[in-house]
Amino acid sequence: NYCGLGVMATIRAMRGIFVGDMMDDIKNAILALAVDRESALAVFEREFEKLLQELRRGGKNIFGALKKASREFAKIPLKLPIEKAKKVVMAGEIFVRRDELSSQAVVEALAEREIVVQRAPVMEWIRFIDARIRYEEKKKFNLKSTLEILVRRTLTTSVEKRMKKILAKSGLLH
Repeated sequence: NYCGLGVMATIRAMRGIFVGDMMDDIKNAILALAVDRESALAVFEREFEKLLQELRRGGKNIFGALKKASREFAKIPLKLPIEKAKKVVMAGEIFVRRDELSSQAVVEALAEREIVVQRAPVMEWIRFIDARIRYEEKKKFNLKSTLEILVRRTLTTSVEKRMKKILAKSGLLH
């Protein structure tokens, strides 16, 4: 139950995870598709830092910050639209796929061939753990805990979809 953080504190934390997942996908799209990779990565770093600053302040304006970042990303000239790009999913062990030391060389080698790598999101792992706990501990949850889980799952899914919709307008998130 996220160490008793409560629903809203958990959702604030999840926003950071969502941003990290989506920004990784955007960076990988830039590596594979940007006409001028170096300047595109500079835009990416600048906008990512602004998003991180917003999250550090509590994230109250995260959706506005995402809209601004999305508009800046949309200005990056691409070799082809993300919809037409070749893509692969990097799945498997969570600590390997999300550890750049272990996987970034693969991401960059595929980017050289204009293949966009989409790493399986961290949220996939968190949702798996949630589902596993709900299944294994089913009889131990009282009504309050069960409702909390349902509300948290509903709200986090809604927040994630809203963030993806905003960043999809950048042309760098499929």
